Amino acid sequence: MVYKFRYYIGFFILFIGVFLNINMSSIGIFNTVYTESSKETTSIGVPRAIRSDEWLVQTPYYFSQYEDELKVDNDKLNENSIIMYNAPVKDITILGKPFNWGFLFLKKDRAYSFYWISKLVLLFLVSFEFCMIILKKNKLYSLIGALLITYSPGVQWWFMQHLGDLIFFSLAIMTLLYHFFVEQHSILKKLFITIGLTICSIGFILVIYPAFQVPLAYLILFWLIGIFLIEKPKLKLIDYMYILTSILVIVLVCIHFYIISSDAIKLLLGTIYPGARNYNGGTFNLIDLADPISNILLPFKDITVISNNCESAAFYHLMPFIPIILWSKKVYDKIDKLMFVFYLFLIFMMTYLIVGVPDIVSKILLLNFTTDNRLFTIIHFVSMLLTIMLLNNIELIKEIPWIKKCIIILFVTFYWGCLIIASGYITYFGKIVSILILVALAVFVFMIMYKEKIALVMILCIVFLSGITVNPIVFGTGQIDNLKIVNTIKNINKHNEKSRWISDTPFGYGILTASGANTFSNVRFYPDIRELDKISENQKDDEKIYNRYHHRNVEIVSDDKTQFELITPDNILIKMNVKDLDDLGIDYIMSDNDLTLISDRFTLIYGPDKDNIRIYSFSKK
Repeated sequence: MVYKFRYYIGFFILFIGVFLNINMSSIGIFNTVYTESSKETTSIGVPRAIRSDEWLVQTPYYFSQYEDELKVDNDKLNENSIIMYNAPVKDITILGKPFNWGFLFLKKDRAYSFYWISKLVLLFLVSFEFCMIILKKNKLYSLIGALLITYSPGVQWWFMQHLGDLIFFSLAIMTLLYHFFVEQHSILKKLFITIGLTICSIGFILVIYPAFQVPLAYLILFWLIGIFLIEKPKLKLIDYMYILTSILVIVLVCIHFYIISSDAIKLLLGTIYPGARNYNGGTFNLIDLADPISNILLPFKDITVISNNCESAAFYHLMPFIPIILWSKKVYDKIDKLMFVFYLFLIFMMTYLIVGVPDIVSKILLLNFTTDNRLFTIIHFVSMLLTIMLLNNIELIKEIPWIKKCIIILFVTFYWGCLIIASGYITYFGKIVSILILVALAVFVFMIMYKEKIALVMILCIVFLSGITVNPIVFGTGQIDNLKIVNTIKNINKHNEKSRWISDTPFGYGILTASGANTFSNVRFYPDIRELDKISENQKDDEKIYNRYHHRNVEIVSDDKTQFELITPDNILIKMNVKDLDDLGIDYIMSDNDLTLISDRFTLIYGPDKDNIRIYSFSKK
């Protein structure tokens, strides 16, 4: 019954989630600095400071878009909204962003809830349908596989960003391609499949994060070739009509996107970071190979030295355990040949990583847009798909001689033990925890070969511990909307809609963006070169600092020259002279400093509140 009504259940969960105004944002981090609010927001779990791409960048951008009436070119931030983290827009391109559809007919907090819950529900349903394909309609193992995919650390730590979207779109495209070419459906059902393929293909393209997109595009290509070679589908005239129509719609939407976004795309591609990225393979870091072993502790212990929780988040798998198990003719004759699609993909990508190719070849293959750590993330994902397929061959595994089983257990334990030591993760775990993890891994492999039900229970425990616990459960958006400083900014803007802001407080650019303010202080996906050149004393050197995707931090100073400093590859500090505020057209400054000590052109109009936050008006010359 649950299987039969799974889509209705999914719709019901979405309805309840939006009705209760649930999201899984870490916006509660704002309340560690800004505490003056009129109402607390109930939260279950822990907001993650490391998820700043979500709570400090993407969420404020979505709120700014709502305040700016979902325009393609956001007037408040002076950026193209389609490019900036898939923000919602009133444009045909939103066709490929189904999670954003709620912003077209719901209020901001409900639309934000719709985004989170719809992505979670749809990702689970798509993962289940894909597992039904690769597991030959084994419902129990497909359920386990869907949970593993949906609540994998790689998805949950990057849920609102590129990886969460791309995993969904990739699995949806692969699932729909299989049903279109292999399964026998009525003309009407094939029409709906074609519509789904069109929407998901547009969505995949418009994510605009080639470091993940390119390898996943190759995965889809390998999958499509595998379908034709293994299943040998026979197409009818109506099928060709559907295919051509779908391609036409995708091309037209992409052309439309390019026409209205060409200037922004050129600026983005012209950046030093990430536009100048050029990776030819031939290098990789052992820590990227070892990431999956660390994931079970990520929600409970931060990685601060060798990496961070987000960069370490990957997907659980048992490679290179699987090839050893399946290395026999008897097993080869019985297993699903679609497994070899994934094997060939892994061989292709690992060869690129380890051997490398000339610069011209990497550009032809488009793999120059990726990096070793991003490529490894996709390798871990595909390895997890193979591990899920292994579940469907447990009966074959049981037939392996006990001596070979012992060798496999020892090999897997030794392999991951060496990786823990060589990668440096032993400093994160400590010796005792490292030993316990390896023992648990050995027990898990043993259970797969002898007691699969216990192995499945262990998988569910891992999903709960390291996946479900990553993101908090939050009711509403009051952790931003109820802040006194946010309401003060909105009230000021009501009386002066054309006012421009700047901030030199912690997270201030996130607060200004989320408040719908026209702000110089924000996160730039591509730089406003002309504006920054106005305040640069040495444009040639300074453009190397600000011609990039960057978090823009500002410090108001009284020195003669404005200085630019590169803190990290995506984080800059502008020590700004007061006179340059005139060139930027600044009207108000949000600060935690007494700016009247710097210049008499600052007039205090708010604060200091209990968080020491002040707002100043600025007298222009």
